[in-house]
Amino acid sequence: MPRKIENLSPEEVDTDAINAYHLGGNLFSVSVQLTDRHNEISHSYLFKIFFDGKVVRSETVFELPSQILSHVSRSPEEHVVLDLGATTHLFRGKSHSTWETPFDDFVDKIWQHERGELYLIGDNGTCCIAQGQSWHPLKMGTKSFLRAIHGQPAGDVHVAGYDGTLLRLAGSRWRQIPLNFNVPINAIHVAADGRVKIGGDDGDCFEYFEDRVDEVQAPETDFASIYEFKGKTYWGDDGHGLLVQDGLQLVPFRALEFGNFMHATRELLVVVGWKEVFLFDGIEWRGFEFEYDGQLHCRIIDMTRRYL
Repeated sequence: MPRKIENLSPEEVDTDAINAYHLGGNLFSVSVQLTDRHNEISHSYLFKIFFDGKVVRSETVFELPSQILSHVSRSPEEHVVLDLGATTHLFRGKSHSTWETPFDDFVDKIWQHERGELYLIGDNGTCCIAQGQSWHPLKMGTKSFLRAIHGQPAGDVHVAGYDGTLLRLAGSRWRQIPLNFNVPINAIHVAADGRVKIGGDDGDCFEYFEDRVDEVQAPETDFASIYEFKGKTYWGDDGHGLLVQDGLQLVPFRALEFGNFMHATRELLVVVGWKEVFLFDGIEWRGFEFEYDGQLHCRIIDMTRRYL
């Protein structure tokens, strides 16, 4: 009989938040996974969270006896989830439908452009766009593991990955952008002015604009997320947590320990740490975290005492 998370002691279970989105007002969506120390046993959840700084409540949208790799939330009632088995789950209100990827390559990230297009990326140069409830593979011209994707609402979509791979969707074709390095790229963000922010391992950070590549001075940590919010660009790493860009230098901003994923609305920057979700309105911080003691709980973080 296969072992399950509930058969393990709490000390054997790791809790990780995956993605989080601000859905407007005091509503958020968060994907969370529980795994054993060897990643052989897992259980995942998609939650809708109400959090006003004083009260936090969770509602389970989806529960899966496997790993959620990535999710996007289109609205408070519509969510798209990718699981470890390469199944895509679509939730619209109470309805739930699924579809499979048509290939064997590993995929681990979905992203939705603000224009509405839904993309899927992964290993071996895999990039797909959703057409209804099916994935249509795109010809990328690369075999690199694609790790990051972003684009402005009125701008071109960019995709990046290992070997210094950076591609831009120009019209209906992908154009490879030559860079003067071949380090793996984990995170990209296309700023409002068209500058492409690029984050990698061991402090390898760059900025690309108009065929020029500039190195961004950063600590020797691994960068996982980048996001522009209220005129500033924030970078998430696995050392300090959150840094802010000043010219071509990254300056420590908030000691969150991890900044694994970011998303923003006009009102809030959402930062996913390890098992925490941090919220920043440009002045004040709030946050909540998940804890497993045999049951999964969500509790408020006192940001005046922790993660300073």
